[in-house]
Amino acid sequence: MMRRKSCIFLLMATLQIISWFIAAAQPFSPLDHRALPLQKQEEKAYKLGRSRLGSRPPNCDHRCGECSPCIAIQVPTNTQQLHLHFANYEPEGWKCKCGSVFFTP
Repeated sequence: MMRRKSCIFLLMATLQIISWFIAAAQPFSPLDHRALPLQKQEEKAYKLGRSRLGSRPPNCDHRCGECSPCIAIQVPTNTQQLHLHFANYEPEGWKCKCGSVFFTP
């Protein structure tokens, strides 16, 4: 009787370990299904060869009117509008700045 219980225990433990390895090998699905259309746009851009890591600063020449120097800076975007709920993700965008005034590039 004790040998049968040991065999059942070893079988269950082996199945549990195998299931852990299988689960660890599978990619995670997105948490927010509303982000899927954006993912499709990114795939399309990648296929067209336009995809790149990060973003480039805009050309701020003549964007600040007569004010100078007009420089490109990164600014945080409003994540509440984007419905992003990732703790370590803070999207940023580019603006042109002259003194304390911001301009859209």
